[in-house]
Amino acid sequence: MKKAPAYWISPAGKILPVQVGKRHIDFIIHNPETFGLTGEEVEERYTRHQEAMGREGTAREELILTSIKNGWIRIRNYAHPDHWKINVLQLNENTRDILASWASGMMTQGASRYDDIRIDTPGGTSQVTMEALSTTWKGKGA
Repeated sequence: MKKAPAYWISPAGKILPVQVGKRHIDFIIHNPETFGLTGEEVEERYTRHQEAMGREGTAREELILTSIKNGWIRIRNYAHPDHWKINVLQLNENTRDILASWASGMMTQGASRYDDIRIDTPGGTSQVTMEALSTTWKGKGA
């Protein structure tokens, strides 16, 4: 796994790094079918909200939320305060295993086991460390 400031993780668990200078929305715009959308749907969202393609506004938020509802996991590292934020539809056994794999890979790449992680779901926010996400949560159901 390549270290990056952000990631998309597919419903099947494929980890896609979002490199410096790129954004989550860029992946959706350039590969809408991968996220369960069409190019026309992406264009329609930006047109409806009168936003330029790729702008980080309401259309972007809707497209990212649709992708998460389609089973994708969004991960971003924030500098102030320093923490990782994970957006996921639900914490079931599959997503917990996927996140445990990501966290283990991050520690292999040099991330601290004490890194703060905030996991947002429609039901609320959980806070864990990188180590807890990689071990304690692995294999546990919702």
